[in-house]
Amino acid sequence: MGGAPPQAQLAGAMPYYALLDPSGDESYDLFLLYKAKKYKSFLLGTFYLPGRGRLAPVFKIPWEVSDDVFEVVPSAEVEVAFKMVCVSCGRCCALNSGAFAFEDEIAPVLEKLGQRSLPSREVSVHRVGTVKLYDLAVGPGGSCTFYTPEGCEIELKLSWRSKPIICLIQCCSLFAERRGEPYVKVAVKRVGGRPTPVYRRVAKSDLEKIAEREKARVREIYRKLTRRSGSALEPTRGVSGER
Repeated sequence: MGGAPPQAQLAGAMPYYALLDPSGDESYDLFLLYKAKKYKSFLLGTFYLPGRGRLAPVFKIPWEVSDDVFEVVPSAEVEVAFKMVCVSCGRCCALNSGAFAFEDEIAPVLEKLGQRSLPSREVSVHRVGTVKLYDLAVGPGGSCTFYTPEGCEIELKLSWRSKPIICLIQCCSLFAERRGEPYVKVAVKRVGGRPTPVYRRVAKSDLEKIAEREKARVREIYRKLTRRSGSALEPTRGVSGER
């Protein structure tokens, strides 16, 4: 369910804001997302911050933010971080996606793309109250209802930022860039009890080859799941939206 807009300009003294880690408590973790979606237009992407040893969605908000769902990250720290790169391979979307959306996120999407039946549930969100969540993982094998082998239907027909906040910040972490150079994750090691990704710089052409292999693998698995479920696979046609 993952992805991020093109690398933004990181120079300047203004700090960046990294979303805090989820706690494992659903009410609090949904609170983090509920607050983060308010700043969706300022999302730079999800970064691995080596100095903090964690993956974090990072926002460049042009005013001081007092919301207690963020920690301030100096610009120098973001400049040397690994930014996750979405190659639209479908790993996050097609296989046990777990995708969901808040009601105010999905309503405008359905209005533009057409209504579809989606299961929903009311959940308690920390310091907010009761809100409605919609389950998007209703396709074959738990795929997102908006996944197609050509890419995300929301992104193809609307825009990248029209997607739910969970889809914008969730990344497979396999592909990254750092100071404009492409990287691929080659291992994960434990440092201080935490899993730490190990990235290797690669040529852009090599990253593209790896990405195409992954896309082909995911598409084949999805086709098998679709045939098994008896669903018809209909290609999505549309013009890619602006990020």
